[in-house]
Amino acid sequence: MHMSTAFTSGSKHRIAVAQLRSTSDKFSNLLDVARCAGWAKRDGAAMLFLPECCCFLGESASQTLEEADPPIQDAD
Repeated sequence: MHMSTAFTSGSKHRIAVAQLRSTSDKFSNLLDVARCAGWAKRDGAAMLFLPECCCFLGESASQTLEEADPPIQDAD
């Protein structure tokens, strides 16, 4: 995991950007996201940006597609 926070003088908000190596272990991935969120909060970030597929990335393209969560707009 790698975290960066940035702000400019005169800026009212600080942001954080996280780089994660996601795997097929959703629980472990979410723990990494939670750690990054904690670091971002500790550093005063107002927003944390995460990579797409940060919660799950299968060991193959077919596994990723088979186990993917539905898009938010399609969720019940």
